[in-house]
Amino acid sequence: MNAALMALVLAPGALQAPPPVFQAAVERVELEVWVSRHGRPVSGLTAANFEVRDNGVVQEVTLVGGREDPARPVLVLDVSGSVRGRRLEQLKSAAGTLLDGLVPGDQAALVTFSQRLNVLSNFAAPQRVRQRLNAASAGGATSFYDALYLGFALATSRKEPSTLVVFTDADDNLSWLGAQELLRVAEEATPAVHVVTVGTPTPFLERLAQRTGGSLFTADWKHLERSFRRVLENLRHRIRLQYEPRNVAPGGWHSLRVKLRNAKGDVRARPGYFRRPGR
Repeated sequence: MNAALMALVLAPGALQAPPPVFQAAVERVELEVWVSRHGRPVSGLTAANFEVRDNGVVQEVTLVGGREDPARPVLVLDVSGSVRGRRLEQLKSAAGTLLDGLVPGDQAALVTFSQRLNVLSNFAAPQRVRQRLNAASAGGATSFYDALYLGFALATSRKEPSTLVVFTDADDNLSWLGAQELLRVAEEATPAVHVVTVGTPTPFLERLAQRTGGSLFTADWKHLERSFRRVLENLRHRIRLQYEPRNVAPGGWHSLRVKLRNAKGDVRARPGYFRRPGR
C-alpha cells in the first residue's frame, strides 16, 4: 500500500507501518505450528518430533518458543453498519473474553474498520485494549481488505511474533485493495490468521486461514464468545519452529510440509510462503 493510500484510509494518528514481510531471511525461517489429537492440544513435543520439508528438502529445525511465549494478538474487528446495536455489544463481549483471558506479559493491538480504519490501540496491556474496545462505535460500509493489510503491517512492525484475530460478518464493499492482493500479502507475511465469522464463510476467509496456517470459526451472534475462546486456546498452544533453509532457492514460492516423528496428532501449519528474489 503506498503512502497516499495509507493516508486516505487511516484515521488521524494511526500507525504508518511498512509493508508486512515474512520472517524468512537467508539465515532463518520461522514457522508456527499447532498439534492436536482428538481435538485436544498435544503437549511435550520437542524439535525432534517435527519433520519440516521446504520445497521437498528436509530441514534441520529448532524449537524457539511456544505456549510459554507472551501472546501478541492483533484484533481486526468489523464495526460496519451490520454490527450496530445489540450485535456490537455481543462482539465487544466476545472479543473482550479473549482479552480477559490474556495474562501479565501478554500484549494486544486493536484495529476496527467500517468505511474507515482506526487503530484504537497499538500493542498495549490487554486491560487498556479492552477499554478502547468498549468505547468503539459501529456504522458505515466495510473496508475489510484494507483493514486486514493494516493488521498484517501492525503484526510485523516488531520483531516479536504476533497473530491476527479477525472478525467480520460481511463481504468487503469499499476497500482499495482486492482479495488476491491480500492473499499474496498473507503468503509473504509471517502471522497466522484466526478468523471468526457469522454465517457461511466466504471462500476468501477459508483461503486466508488455510494459507496462513490459522483457523476458521463460524458462529451465530449468540455463540460468538465460544469462538473467541477457541481462538484464545489456539494462542496458548502454538509451537514456534525455526530453521536455516538449506539446498533450496531463496526466492519464489516455497512449499512447506510439516509432519510428526515418534508422536501422534494432527498438524496444522501454513502450506508455504512466498519470498521475493533478493529479500
